[in-house]
Amino acid sequence: MARDYAQEHEAALVENADAKDKVQRQYSVRDAIRRATEIVSVFDETLGKVRFGILNIEEFQALELAKHGTKEEMLQVVVAAMLRKADPEITLDSIKALPADDYTILVSIVGRYLPGFLRLGQQILRAGSTSSP
Repeated sequence: MARDYAQEHEAALVENADAKDKVQRQYSVRDAIRRATEIVSVFDETLGKVRFGILNIEEFQALELAKHGTKEEMLQVVVAAMLRKADPEITLDSIKALPADDYTILVSIVGRYLPGFLRLGQQILRAGSTSSP
């Protein structure tokens, strides 16, 4: 009985701490700007360490995505730009030359950092990569 009470008390403390974190958490423009200047590193079992940057609004607008016909082309341009922030030698042609399976993994890694409308392109890519010829 005493053990049950201790476990319930501990669970209540954790729940209370989580609730306080949610209440105290505030959006910070300064933190967001800082994130756009940092390089993100993600380890993938297949690819190893993947490094990329988050695009700020100016960088995103400079990509002129309207010039690209499909969501998939837009996605390739954005992925290239994100990877280029960590490695300036990356080009759109580099991305297009990747094996499809590597590209699919890269898109899944950077996907959570993509603008919303490009997530649709990511979903289309995933659906296409799982279909058989």
